[in-house]
Amino acid sequence: MVSLQQQLGRPFDLLDNTNSRWLLILFCTIFSTVFILFYDPLNVSGISKETTLARLFSYHGLSFWGALVLIFTQFWLRPRFNLDTFLVWQFLLWVVLEIFLLSVCFFLIYREFGKPFLPEFIAVFRMTALLAIVPYAIACLLIAVVSMPPAVSVEPETPKPAAALLSIKDENGKPMLSIAQEDILLLKSENNYTAVFFRQEEKVEKKLIRSSLKNILQQLPPPHFLRIHRSYSINLNNLSTVDRKNGELQVKLKQLPDLPLKVSETYKEDILRLMNS
Repeated sequence: MVSLQQQLGRPFDLLDNTNSRWLLILFCTIFSTVFILFYDPLNVSGISKETTLARLFSYHGLSFWGALVLIFTQFWLRPRFNLDTFLVWQFLLWVVLEIFLLSVCFFLIYREFGKPFLPEFIAVFRMTALLAIVPYAIACLLIAVVSMPPAVSVEPETPKPAAALLSIKDENGKPMLSIAQEDILLLKSENNYTAVFFRQEEKVEKKLIRSSLKNILQQLPPPHFLRIHRSYSINLNNLSTVDRKNGELQVKLKQLPDLPLKVSETYKEDILRLMNS
């Protein structure tokens, strides 16, 4: 049971970026269109055409409406819930929510008048789940394969003296990340995790560590890491600008110029001292 809870509490970042979400929608749309066209699963060609929209799109419009619902959930609804990165249990619930919304959409468009509401909706939900799960699962598998880093053959090198590294541990004291102090850019609180943004080979990487922001800050040298918000802490060595805009203070980091960070009132005095020094 403990192992299952740990698995359900792990981050699920497969659909974090925009390209992955579009690939999910595109694959599900194409797969469903071809599958329905050639195999007529669950006798969908026999669904009602009593409404104007149903007559306009026929049963081939199932994929069209499905794509619209996925665009709505992935690009409009998801940001409203601040789900930048899912946990596994959140992702599973989100899939159920998407299937439910798809079922509502199909039911409103292709409903048969005169039939009892609940049995008819349950039948639509069952059909939607059976049609949606397979392409959804295959799309996630495809995205996972595409996202895998290519295998690189590395020539053995002469060992060099290692720079002093900071070891960042999770809530159980297990080391999760060893990194040079100057490479850490930003710490961001995300639910029960802390996202560590760091520089690696001129790229900005992100790693989720199951621990509170406060706990991780206690592991780092205080003079170099400054908290600017309840959810953010920055590495002063990578501070680029401090700007006052519309009465609020904002800071920017050298490697994250397009990500202005708001300074909350609680921590404003610390930043003002920097500006005046």
